[in-house]
Amino acid sequence: MTMVAVGSAEVPGLAVRLGRRLLVHTMHKGCRTDSAGRIREGAEAKLTDPNLTPAEAAWLRRPRSGGRE
Repeated sequence: MTMVAVGSAEVPGLAVRLGRRLLVHTMHKGCRTDSAGRIREGAEAKLTDPNLTPAEAAWLRRPRSGGRE
């Protein structure tokens, strides 16, 4: 859920977005098992958040290869 929340957060500034991407990528690499299914579950749960912005919802709905960014 942390990867989903951090990855989908709408943040201003290129440096912040690159830092976020690096953080999410590093978290993915640290997973000992395939996390794709759990990330999909987290994304589905996050899509029910009434505070989600349209840009965040679009990021969550974006298809991913193997569940990775």
